Amino acid sequence: MIRTPGTFTFSAPASSGVVEFDYVLNGSLSVLPGSNAHVAAGADGTATTPELRSARYNAFGDGLGGFSTGQEVVVPPPAGTTAWPAFTQLVSPGDLTGHRRADLIGKVGDQLFLYSSVVMNRYNAPVAIAGSGWSSRTVIGVVPAANGLHDLIARDDASGQIWRYPGQAGGTFGDETTRVLIGHGLTAKRFPLVITKGDANGDGLADIWAVDKRGNLFLLPGVAGSGFGHPQKVAEHKAWAGVTALG
Repeated sequence: MIRTPGTFTFSAPASSGVVEFDYVLNGSLSVLPGSNAHVAAGADGTATTPELRSARYNAFGDGLGGFSTGQEVVVPPPAGTTAWPAFTQLVSPGDLTGHRRADLIGKVGDQLFLYSSVVMNRYNAPVAIAGSGWSSRTVIGVVPAANGLHDLIARDDASGQIWRYPGQAGGTFGDETTRVLIGHGLTAKRFPLVITKGDANGDGLADIWAVDKRGNLFLLPGVAGSGFGHPQKVAEHKAWAGVTALG
Protein backbone atom coordinates (compact mmCIF):
# COMPACT_ATOMS: atom_id res chain seq x y z
CA MET A 1 0.00 0.00 0.00
CA ILE A 2 1.24 3.48 -0.88
CA ARG A 3 0.45 6.06 1.80
CA THR A 4 2.32 9.09 0.53
CA PRO A 5 1.32 11.90 -1.85
CA GLY A 6 2.83 12.15 -5.29
CA THR A 7 2.62 10.75 -8.79
CA PHE A 8 3.17 7.04 -9.36
CA THR A 9 3.47 4.99 -12.52
CA PHE A 10 2.53 1.31 -12.64
CA SER A 11 3.92 -0.67 -15.54
CA ALA A 12 4.09 -4.25 -16.73
CA PRO A 13 5.59 -6.00 -19.78
CA ALA A 14 3.27 -6.44 -22.75
CA SER A 15 3.61 -10.21 -22.34
CA SER A 16 2.12 -10.12 -18.85
CA GLY A 17 -1.47 -10.48 -20.06
CA VAL A 18 -4.04 -9.26 -17.56
CA VAL A 19 -2.48 -7.53 -14.57
CA GLU A 20 -4.68 -6.73 -11.56
CA PHE A 21 -3.86 -4.65 -8.51
CA ASP A 22 -5.78 -3.19 -5.61
CA TYR A 23 -5.62 0.54 -5.03
CA VAL A 24 -7.03 3.19 -2.76
CA LEU A 25 -7.66 6.40 -4.63
CA ASN A 26 -7.39 9.76 -2.92
CA GLY A 27 -7.06 12.10 -5.84
CA SER A 28 -7.06 11.17 -9.52
CA LEU A 29 -6.19 8.10 -11.55
CA SER A 30 -5.41 8.18 -15.27
CA VAL A 31 -4.18 5.94 -18.05
CA LEU A 32 -1.26 7.15 -20.13
CA PRO A 33 -2.17 8.00 -23.75
CA GLY A 34 -1.38 5.21 -26.17
CA SER A 35 -1.08 2.56 -23.47
CA ASN A 36 -2.99 -0.71 -23.71
CA ALA A 37 -4.46 -0.43 -20.22
CA HIS A 38 -7.85 -0.28 -18.58
CA VAL A 39 -9.12 0.83 -15.21
CA ALA A 40 -11.54 -2.04 -14.64
CA ALA A 41 -13.16 -5.01 -16.35
CA GLY A 42 -16.70 -6.09 -17.03
CA ALA A 43 -18.54 -9.06 -15.54
CA ASP A 44 -17.76 -11.21 -18.60
CA GLY A 45 -14.06 -10.38 -18.45
CA THR A 46 -14.22 -7.86 -21.32
CA ALA A 47 -12.06 -4.85 -20.55
CA THR A 48 -13.85 -1.55 -20.06
CA THR A 49 -12.83 1.95 -19.05
CA PRO A 50 -15.62 3.43 -16.89
CA GLU A 51 -15.73 7.05 -15.79
CA LEU A 52 -13.58 7.35 -12.70
CA ARG A 53 -16.24 9.30 -10.84
CA SER A 54 -18.54 6.23 -11.00
CA ALA A 55 -15.89 3.73 -9.89
CA ARG A 56 -16.44 1.88 -6.63
CA TYR A 57 -13.79 0.56 -4.27
CA ASN A 58 -13.04 -2.23 -1.82
CA ALA A 59 -12.75 -1.46 1.89
CA PHE A 60 -8.97 -1.66 2.11
CA GLY A 61 -7.03 -1.76 5.35
CA ASP A 62 -5.22 1.34 6.52
CA GLY A 63 -2.14 -0.57 7.65
CA LEU A 64 -3.05 0.01 11.30
CA GLY A 65 -5.83 -2.55 11.66
CA GLY A 66 -8.63 -0.24 10.54
CA PHE A 67 -10.83 0.13 7.48
CA SER A 68 -12.50 3.13 5.90
CA THR A 69 -16.22 2.93 5.16
CA GLY A 70 -15.62 5.69 2.66
CA GLN A 71 -13.70 3.24 0.46
CA GLU A 72 -16.16 0.36 0.33
CA VAL A 73 -17.00 -1.40 -2.89
CA VAL A 74 -20.48 -2.39 -4.01
CA VAL A 75 -19.88 -5.77 -5.62
CA PRO A 76 -22.36 -6.58 -8.40
CA PRO A 77 -24.45 -9.78 -8.09
CA PRO A 78 -22.95 -12.98 -9.52
CA ALA A 79 -23.22 -13.60 -13.24
CA GLY A 80 -26.73 -14.56 -14.32
CA THR A 81 -28.38 -13.25 -11.14
CA THR A 82 -30.01 -9.99 -10.12
CA ALA A 83 -29.15 -9.97 -6.40
CA TRP A 84 -26.97 -11.64 -3.80
CA PRO A 85 -28.82 -14.29 -1.75
CA ALA A 86 -29.46 -14.15 1.99
CA PHE A 87 -26.24 -15.73 3.30
CA THR A 88 -26.05 -17.23 6.76
CA GLN A 89 -22.26 -17.49 6.36
CA LEU A 90 -19.84 -16.06 3.80
CA VAL A 91 -16.11 -16.76 3.71
CA SER A 92 -13.23 -15.93 1.37
CA PRO A 93 -11.02 -19.05 1.22
CA GLY A 94 -8.54 -17.68 -1.30
CA ASP A 95 -8.05 -19.11 -4.78
CA LEU A 96 -9.83 -22.45 -5.18
CA THR A 97 -10.23 -22.45 -8.95
CA GLY A 98 -6.70 -21.74 -10.16
CA HIS A 99 -7.31 -18.22 -11.48
CA ARG A 100 -5.04 -16.51 -8.93
CA ARG A 101 -7.99 -14.55 -7.51
CA ALA A 102 -9.85 -15.05 -4.24
CA ASP A 103 -13.12 -16.95 -4.56
CA LEU A 104 -16.10 -16.96 -2.19
CA ILE A 105 -17.97 -19.72 -0.36
CA GLY A 106 -21.46 -18.90 0.89
CA LYS A 107 -24.03 -20.80 2.92
CA VAL A 108 -27.62 -20.30 1.80
CA GLY A 109 -30.27 -22.34 3.55
CA ASP A 110 -29.29 -26.01 3.37
CA GLN A 111 -26.76 -25.55 0.58
CA LEU A 112 -23.15 -24.43 0.27
CA PHE A 113 -22.14 -22.55 -2.87
CA LEU A 114 -18.88 -21.62 -4.57
CA TYR A 115 -18.64 -18.23 -6.27
CA SER A 116 -15.51 -18.27 -8.41
CA SER A 117 -13.89 -14.94 -9.16
CA VAL A 118 -13.98 -13.63 -12.73
CA VAL A 119 -12.01 -10.44 -12.20
CA MET A 120 -11.58 -8.27 -9.14
CA ASN A 121 -15.01 -7.80 -7.47
CA ARG A 122 -16.84 -9.88 -10.10
CA TYR A 123 -18.04 -13.45 -9.56
CA ASN A 124 -19.43 -16.33 -11.58
CA ALA A 125 -22.84 -17.89 -11.03
CA PRO A 126 -23.01 -20.04 -7.87
CA VAL A 127 -22.13 -23.74 -7.98
CA ALA A 128 -23.45 -26.06 -5.27
CA ILE A 129 -20.65 -27.89 -3.43
CA ALA A 130 -20.16 -30.34 -0.55
CA GLY A 131 -23.60 -31.95 -0.52
CA SER A 132 -26.50 -30.67 1.60
CA GLY A 133 -27.41 -30.27 5.27
CA TRP A 134 -25.48 -27.03 5.73
CA SER A 135 -28.16 -25.25 7.74
CA SER A 136 -26.87 -27.19 10.77
CA ARG A 137 -23.17 -26.84 10.03
CA THR A 138 -20.50 -24.14 10.18
CA VAL A 139 -17.67 -23.71 7.70
CA ILE A 140 -14.49 -23.46 9.78
CA GLY A 141 -12.21 -22.78 6.84
CA VAL A 142 -10.28 -24.15 3.89
CA VAL A 143 -6.76 -25.58 4.26
CA PRO A 144 -4.13 -26.76 1.75
CA ALA A 145 -4.15 -30.47 0.98
CA ALA A 146 -1.20 -32.75 0.26
CA ASN A 147 -2.39 -33.26 -3.34
CA GLY A 148 -2.10 -29.55 -4.14
CA LEU A 149 -5.82 -28.88 -3.80
CA HIS A 150 -7.70 -27.54 -0.77
CA ASP A 151 -9.85 -29.32 1.80
CA LEU A 152 -12.89 -27.86 3.51
CA ILE A 153 -13.07 -28.03 7.32
CA ALA A 154 -16.54 -27.85 8.89
CA ARG A 155 -18.33 -28.74 12.10
CA ASP A 156 -21.73 -30.15 12.93
CA ASP A 157 -23.13 -27.48 15.20
CA ALA A 158 -25.13 -29.79 17.49
CA SER A 159 -22.70 -32.71 17.88
CA GLY A 160 -19.48 -30.68 17.72
CA GLN A 161 -17.91 -33.14 15.30
CA ILE A 162 -15.25 -31.71 12.96
CA TRP A 163 -15.17 -32.96 9.38
CA ARG A 164 -12.74 -32.71 6.49
CA TYR A 165 -14.29 -32.56 3.02
CA PRO A 166 -11.59 -33.58 0.51
CA GLY A 167 -11.00 -31.03 -2.23
CA GLN A 168 -11.71 -31.79 -5.86
CA ALA A 169 -10.63 -30.12 -9.09
CA GLY A 170 -12.51 -26.93 -9.89
CA GLY A 171 -12.88 -25.76 -6.29
CA THR A 172 -15.54 -28.26 -5.21
CA PHE A 173 -15.46 -30.75 -2.36
CA GLY A 174 -16.81 -34.13 -1.48
CA ASP A 175 -20.10 -34.67 0.33
CA GLU A 176 -21.47 -36.64 3.29
CA THR A 177 -20.28 -39.89 1.69
CA THR A 178 -16.65 -38.83 1.33
CA ARG A 179 -16.05 -36.59 4.34
CA VAL A 180 -13.68 -37.74 7.09
CA LEU A 181 -14.19 -37.24 10.85
CA ILE A 182 -11.14 -35.46 12.26
CA GLY A 183 -12.24 -34.03 15.62
CA HIS A 184 -15.00 -33.50 18.14
CA GLY A 185 -16.06 -31.41 21.14
CA LEU A 186 -16.67 -28.19 19.23
CA THR A 187 -20.41 -27.65 19.64
CA ALA A 188 -21.91 -24.33 18.59
CA LYS A 189 -23.53 -24.01 22.02
CA ARG A 190 -20.15 -24.06 23.77
CA PHE A 191 -18.05 -22.45 20.99
CA PRO A 192 -20.12 -19.94 18.99
CA LEU A 193 -17.11 -18.85 16.93
CA VAL A 194 -14.64 -21.16 15.18
CA ILE A 195 -12.15 -20.52 12.39
CA THR A 196 -8.97 -21.89 10.89
CA LYS A 197 -6.42 -19.50 9.39
CA GLY A 198 -3.61 -21.95 8.79
CA ASP A 199 -0.69 -22.74 11.09
CA ALA A 200 -0.81 -20.75 14.34
CA ASN A 201 1.89 -22.51 16.39
CA GLY A 202 4.63 -23.01 13.83
CA ASP A 203 4.46 -26.80 13.43
CA GLY A 204 3.38 -26.70 9.79
CA LEU A 205 -0.16 -27.94 10.47
CA ALA A 206 -3.42 -26.02 10.26
CA ASP A 207 -4.93 -25.14 13.65
CA ILE A 208 -8.38 -24.01 14.78
CA TRP A 209 -9.22 -20.92 16.84
CA ALA A 210 -12.41 -21.03 18.92
CA VAL A 211 -14.14 -18.59 21.27
CA ASP A 212 -16.47 -19.99 23.90
CA LYS A 213 -19.62 -18.35 25.23
CA ARG A 214 -17.75 -17.00 28.28
CA GLY A 215 -15.27 -15.11 26.14
CA ASN A 216 -12.29 -17.47 26.43
CA LEU A 217 -10.08 -18.00 23.40
CA PHE A 218 -8.95 -21.55 22.61
CA LEU A 219 -6.53 -23.12 20.17
CA LEU A 220 -7.10 -26.61 18.76
CA PRO A 221 -3.66 -27.63 17.44
CA GLY A 222 -3.40 -29.62 14.25
CA VAL A 223 -2.28 -33.22 14.70
CA ALA A 224 -0.49 -34.97 11.84
CA GLY A 225 -2.70 -37.67 10.35
CA SER A 226 -5.50 -37.29 12.88
CA GLY A 227 -7.09 -33.86 12.56
CA PHE A 228 -7.08 -31.61 15.63
CA GLY A 229 -6.26 -31.96 19.30
CA HIS A 230 -8.32 -30.93 22.33
CA PRO A 231 -9.09 -27.23 22.91
CA GLN A 232 -6.30 -25.41 24.78
CA LYS A 233 -7.15 -22.12 26.47
CA VAL A 234 -4.80 -19.39 25.30
CA ALA A 235 -6.58 -16.23 26.48
CA GLU A 236 -9.15 -15.46 29.15
CA HIS A 237 -10.78 -12.12 28.71
CA LYS A 238 -14.41 -11.03 28.75
CA ALA A 239 -13.76 -8.84 25.71
CA TRP A 240 -13.83 -11.96 23.53
CA ALA A 241 -17.45 -12.53 24.55
CA GLY A 242 -18.45 -9.49 22.52
CA VAL A 243 -16.84 -10.75 19.32
CA THR A 244 -19.45 -11.69 16.70
CA ALA A 245 -17.12 -12.83 13.90
CA LEU A 246 -13.57 -14.04 13.36
CA GLY A 247 -11.69 -13.63 10.10
